[in-house]
Amino acid sequence: MITNNLKDIRRDYGVTQQELAEGVGTTRQTIHSIESGKSLPQLELALKMAYYFDVNLEELFFLDVKGTIEESVEPFSIFGKN
Repeated sequence: MITNNLKDIRRDYGVTQQELAEGVGTTRQTIHSIESGKSLPQLELALKMAYYFDVNLEELFFLDVKGTIEESVEPFSIFGKN
């Protein structure tokens, strides 16, 4: 599951959802939807947000691996099945 720190980072910078939306060329509703975890941004928008805050993309969005990897992804082995 991909989760994000967008709301925390935005608040740390003292930026409103509307200001961020205008800065990256989207709507306030889109920012709200991303912050609440209801949707994920397209890569271009995610990169614009990282650039806007001068942070790495991984600081905004990250994979929450608590149980997720083990449940949904089989380990890869060059020797066949594990």
